[in-house]
Amino acid sequence: MFINGTFSFIPQSKQPWILTHVLDPKDEKSRALIEHLESRGAARPFVEVVVFLSENNEAAENLEKAGFSIAYRESSALREAAPNLEIPFLYIEAPGEKGVYAGNYGKDFGDMEIAQSFYSQKLMRFLPTTTCGTILRVQKFLDPSAVLHASQSD
Repeated sequence: MFINGTFSFIPQSKQPWILTHVLDPKDEKSRALIEHLESRGAARPFVEVVVFLSENNEAAENLEKAGFSIAYRESSALREAAPNLEIPFLYIEAPGEKGVYAGNYGKDFGDMEIAQSFYSQKLMRFLPTTTCGTILRVQKFLDPSAVLHASQSD
């Protein structure tokens, strides 16, 4: 494509942006998030994973039908990995990077606004994020890439 006489090339990564929603169905905010995710469905171009910290087969089934990959993790291990994060929280992994965001949701969840701001390379100034060390511990704990590979092989 030529724009003003110059060649414009935007490379596309074959790896997806992964949005991981970490929630506990026993928690009131998490239940509201489940309803929010069910109503909007998984959003493209992102790949979305929901990590449950306690079992809720009905919610998992509904979210899977809405296009989300599902995983379960132990809440005690999460407390060690990310003691400063409140449940529910959002973790975003960009192609070729471990994690670009690990933090709580904004007003009305705002998950897509948070993801879009990173996706479009806008600077996030209005939401507190966690330190790089916490992001790495959360990435190791959640391992969203492994969840995707497991769900794609099913």
